[in-house]
Amino acid sequence: MPFLILLILAVLAFVHVEGDIYFHNPRGSNNRLNEKTDNRQNANRVFDSQNNNKGGYNIGDKQSIPSARREDNQYQMKYFQSGRVEKTKLTLEWTNQHGCGNNNNGDQRNYCNHIIQYMCQPQGRGSNNPNDEILGEQKRRRGRVLSAPCKFPFRYKGKMYNGCIPAGAVGGSWCATTSNYDVDKKRGYCKSHSLKDRIRDGVLTSTQLYKTPRSRRFNGENYAAALGRKKSSSNRRAIHEGYEWYDKCYMRARNNGLFAADQKLKTNKYKYSSAIHTRQNPGGTRRGLECPEERDYYPYWHPTPWKDIAILADDKSRFGLGKEEF
Repeated sequence: MPFLILLILAVLAFVHVEGDIYFHNPRGSNNRLNEKTDNRQNANRVFDSQNNNKGGYNIGDKQSIPSARREDNQYQMKYFQSGRVEKTKLTLEWTNQHGCGNNNNGDQRNYCNHIIQYMCQPQGRGSNNPNDEILGEQKRRRGRVLSAPCKFPFRYKGKMYNGCIPAGAVGGSWCATTSNYDVDKKRGYCKSHSLKDRIRDGVLTSTQLYKTPRSRRFNGENYAAALGRKKSSSNRRAIHEGYEWYDKCYMRARNNGLFAADQKLKTNKYKYSSAIHTRQNPGGTRRGLECPEERDYYPYWHPTPWKDIAILADDKSRFGLGKEEF
């Protein structure tokens, strides 16, 4: 299956603390959206950057007018891949606020180790562009197409919609296949919750919504109940990791072998410390749908959707590396 590489990059910097980094190229948000102020409005909007409020870049506008709360008016950066013969190169630039190296006595006290990672999103799970055809589902009968892909945004009863209309509005979860349903009366059938999973910048600076499972380890929760919780999340708020992924993070007991220093880790609603509690995040504060344990420890002991691009280490033996690059 082809992938949309949405250039969701993560840099983990290991000095005395992790973080205090943001990208210049590709442009890193540092949790900014479209603020008109020096400081970002919400440091917990998508992820834990552990950076100052003035850093990062706003999402761009397609035109001279502000995108405001219209996702289709946001400018999405595009990076082109070379053909099969030539290699594709992308220059990465970032700011690291903490120094590293030797102290006054010449002893190396601060090790600077950077791990650059990326994550892809399959096309079948949605894309970063609300106009992409994959958000709609072509319904077929005996080989004949009964509906075309969704067209976002579209007009219905005089109101513009950037996502599918829930069941009950016109006989089920649906979308218009032209930009004006009021005039054309053409609709399609939506893939279930595709917009809920789609990686996006969002149009609100509020932190994504989340409801915890009803019982420990999902006991007694059927599929319909799980989807009901998921519906509480907002299509208008940012997503960079999936709802179910944070579910698993919240419910998974923390790895007690991971370093916690002198921090007293709190517990979740089921009275045990889970993967949301770490040395850097002892209280389990939620930042978007990011899994804190996955972010704060490397290499991560549990399967993860994040893939390594490069490891830049002062001392490669600390990572068990035997080659200069790989």
